[in-house]
Amino acid sequence: MIVPQSCDLYDEYVQVRTDLALTPSEVEEISTEGQGNCSKFGIHKSFGFLHTLYEDGHAAFVSNVGSLLEPMTRSTYRNGEAKRCFNLGSHSDQSIAAQTLRCQDRGTAARGFGGRMGDALFENSFATFSWSTFSRMDVWAEGMLIKKRIAQASAESGFVEYEAWREVIANISGQRHENVYANAFASAFMSSIDSIESLSHLEGELPGYPIDSRLAKSFYHVAKIMKSRDNRGAEREFFYVRDRGYDMHGKMKSGLASSFRTVNSALEGFVAELKAQENWENVVLMTESEFGRTLNSNGGGSDHGYAGNHFIIGGALNGGRIFNKYPETLAAGSSHDLGRGRLVPEFPWESMAVPIATWMGASSEQLTTVFPNFEKFT
Repeated sequence: MIVPQSCDLYDEYVQVRTDLALTPSEVEEISTEGQGNCSKFGIHKSFGFLHTLYEDGHAAFVSNVGSLLEPMTRSTYRNGEAKRCFNLGSHSDQSIAAQTLRCQDRGTAARGFGGRMGDALFENSFATFSWSTFSRMDVWAEGMLIKKRIAQASAESGFVEYEAWREVIANISGQRHENVYANAFASAFMSSIDSIESLSHLEGELPGYPIDSRLAKSFYHVAKIMKSRDNRGAEREFFYVRDRGYDMHGKMKSGLASSFRTVNSALEGFVAELKAQENWENVVLMTESEFGRTLNSNGGGSDHGYAGNHFIIGGALNGGRIFNKYPETLAAGSSHDLGRGRLVPEFPWESMAVPIATWMGASSEQLTTVFPNFEKFT
């Protein structure tokens, strides 16, 4: 996603990426400070709108980031001195870890860090809501106090004859059982009904909103919910949007070009709608994934890596730069290279998430609860 330009790192990049390397004609150049000898980088040409946001100061890139329990190098990874995340390299486990930011734990007991941010803001007396556009299986938006709602097209039509059955459903689901699983199911059942019913009462469409992909449709539903924030009394909200198809073990260059165009188009439509709602300066969006990819090619694609590069956008963002520290070297055998260009990240996801939580109103005292591993990096 981020390619060094006009410095020694570019030569290392070309050498390690071989057939996957992006040429200068395949990127849009950006400038940044604070990255050593490299002040020029390139981003994929498919990200034309993202490039415009960057130039306007409303987008930034976050480099060298991933799931970490504590600071780690290749040496401490191999000799066991550093504590590792559970089951690194597993799509399912690392997807959960990226959502909970409790990568040392297996499972979702810690809830999601979006939900935990919501818990903190709810405790600070903000009217807070949390949504997922994907499914109830995703945990990012789920807190201990804040329960996520589902934002999908199928929910907007509501239930047939719901009013006639409202009291019956409430009575059945309100029963308490000795079995904790039965109670959890009843609670989740009513939570699903509440979120679907609340969506069914949203008024109006978003005329002219471009929906040319599944991702764009997800952003459409987010924008529609945001538009109703005043009527619902919402002061703080969290939205989880998921996109798939990046596990490219083959045909990576063409595959990424297509996927990045889809993301770029979806972002352009979403930002345009937020500006029309006069809400752009109140929204921030960050990307995240379970892990990055190897720098080395496998002959057309790349394999499961570790550290990655991501971006963040927002109308109030002080952007136009690359946050964190881009790797000092991409050469094989570096202090963070586990082999085949599988780099250990130098920065945790908290480096992106903590500033967002603070901006939204979480206090410094709440940060260690919302981000349990944060203090190991301060």
